[in-house]
Amino acid sequence: MKMTETNLRRLIRETLIRESRERIQMMLRLDPWTFDQNKSLGWLSLPPDQQIDAMRRYIEGPLKSGQYPKIPDGGKYFDLYTLPWHLGQALAIRDQPGDKDEAIDWMEKSRDTSDTQWNSYVNATIAFLNNDIDSFEKHSEDENRNKAVLDRLRKGWGRPYKEAYLDS
Repeated sequence: MKMTETNLRRLIRETLIRESRERIQMMLRLDPWTFDQNKSLGWLSLPPDQQIDAMRRYIEGPLKSGQYPKIPDGGKYFDLYTLPWHLGQALAIRDQPGDKDEAIDWMEKSRDTSDTQWNSYVNATIAFLNNDIDSFEKHSEDENRNKAVLDRLRKGWGRPYKEAYLDS
């Protein structure tokens, strides 16, 4: 069979898709901290269009079932709220039709009943996505360890989340 440019492009695309699926399968065997925080092994190592798929699969698979390796010692912090939060952020950053509502759903799932600072940050971010300045100000007025992010969102009010969040 003659290798045309079309056939070569199809072959490359199929190879990349297969390699991506295999890589995500390997990621599903990682402990949650490594999957979430390790930039060379976890979801952050994937191209942006594959990150959301990998996080959904990890949350709905190993995280939901509890079938993942134990988190290694060494003080690495992880809780069950972190991955849903990052999935919400990734959706808000991608900002395709339907992403905002799904981002908010995931962010709401990331609330932690024992951490009022975290919940204020979550609520303020959701208010930003809903363009609700009164709610944003209410939830961002107290001291918060995510103050720098809240300040960027305030400064970027009216802009897309990606621009406001990533603006330094």
